[in-house]
Parts: sequence; C-alpha cells; structure tokens
Amino acid sequence: MRDGDWKLHGFPGSRLPSQSTIDFIAEAQLVRFELHNLRDDPAETTNLAEAEKARTERMANALIALYRETQKEGERWAEKALPKDRE
Repeated sequence: MRDGDWKLHGFPGSRLPSQSTIDFIAEAQLVRFELHNLRDDPAETTNLAEAEKARTERMANALIALYRETQKEGERWAEKALPKDRE
C-alpha cells in the first residue's frame, strides 16, 4: 500500500501451505508489516515500522480492510470460475 512517500508491505503469517492457493488467499491474515519511506530510501533497505508506529498502524488498518475486501471478491470469483469438483 502506498501513501505519498510511504509504502507498507503486509505479509501473511506463513508461507503457502499445501492447500490450494485460492483457499490460502481466502483464509490468510496479514500479521507482519514493513514500512518504508521511498523518498529517503528508494531501495527499501530500512524498515521503519517500529520507529513510525502510528503511521504503521494507520496504514496497516487500511491495508487489512482492503485485503479483506479482496478476499471477499475472490470467493465470489472462485465460485464462478472453478469447476465444482476441483478437490
């Protein structure tokens, strides 16, 4: 997520499990975040999440809300696009 000079990365709690990717995306929660100031650090080498806790929390809440919307849309897409016997 980008907000002016700031960029927030959100990461799920684990790597892709053996279940289908669609199931993983539908169930994954963002639990770790990295914050970077692209103006001062365009290579994104310094994680400022701890130093900028208020900004990280505000952006993380917005990113989580957007991610949840995307998850809900994905469920509807999967129901229409995938065969019923995809197991």
